[in-house]
Amino acid sequence: MRKTLTVGLAGLLMVAGVEDATAQEREAGLKLGASIATLDRESTQAGDDPFGTRTGITAGAYALLPAYQRLGVLFELLFTEKGASLPFHDPALVQGTMSTRFKFHYMDLPVLARLRGPRIKNATIHAFGGPTVSVRLSAKQQTVFEFESPSGFERDLDEMKRFDAGLTFGGALQLNRRLFFDARYTYGLSSVLDDDNGTSLTNRGLLITAGVRVF
Repeated sequence: MRKTLTVGLAGLLMVAGVEDATAQEREAGLKLGASIATLDRESTQAGDDPFGTRTGITAGAYALLPAYQRLGVLFELLFTEKGASLPFHDPALVQGTMSTRFKFHYMDLPVLARLRGPRIKNATIHAFGGPTVSVRLSAKQQTVFEFESPSGFERDLDEMKRFDAGLTFGGALQLNRRLFFDARYTYGLSSVLDDDNGTSLTNRGLLITAGVRVF
């Protein structure tokens, strides 16, 4: 994993060096997009169903400060919906379909190194990576029974940890001075919740956003 990341970063540096160095500009703006999240088990026992995804929204603001030539530091404040779904199929215990849905709301604070890459026609490619600290705003577990008439119940996950930390890597396509799109993957580093078997669960997530520069 580390070797792959090192090789990838070295490749980005080589690509960025193709063009003459140009200083970054300060900028700030707003972002809005989709969150595709799931949970990962520390270890999976035989017969365990894999977690499915939960799709939500992400929205917030960002600020970019120049550091050195093509390198800048990207600060973000993002409200992000996370979680996962977990199906349960056992006719001996449940006559029908049951699923558990984890619904998390977080405030994410990424601090990312952004490398401005080459221009392709009128667009510019960027790559970024770094740590993300997240603060849990709310966490709920919803159990849904799919019988002839769906039913279920919901509870607060007060035992869930308040803070989370992860690594974020991604890229952006800047179309002009104002508009850009980016995609990123965040790999959670710490357990946020233990399941019924005491196995640690960590956040995983993909964000796809559109952004607009305000100034």
